[in-house]
Amino acid sequence: MKLLFPLPVGTKVDVRIALPDGEAKAKGVVRTLDPTLGNGIEFTEMEHASQEALELCLHEFPESTSGDFEIIR
Repeated sequence: MKLLFPLPVGTKVDVRIALPDGEAKAKGVVRTLDPTLGNGIEFTEMEHASQEALELCLHEFPESTSGDFEIIR
């Protein structure tokens, strides 16, 4: 979802990420705000099945894009 304006840091959000085989759902909090790039969101709660589906999808990205994200446990 694209927003007209980024959300303030500290805003709690419900996140739904469309994946090729379904979706991943999580709860999160806005940690960064950049007016030109948008928000950085920290996932605070995610069901195990959603986490596994998201990690599988991210690992299928080509090697050339691997620097665009990082999985932190």
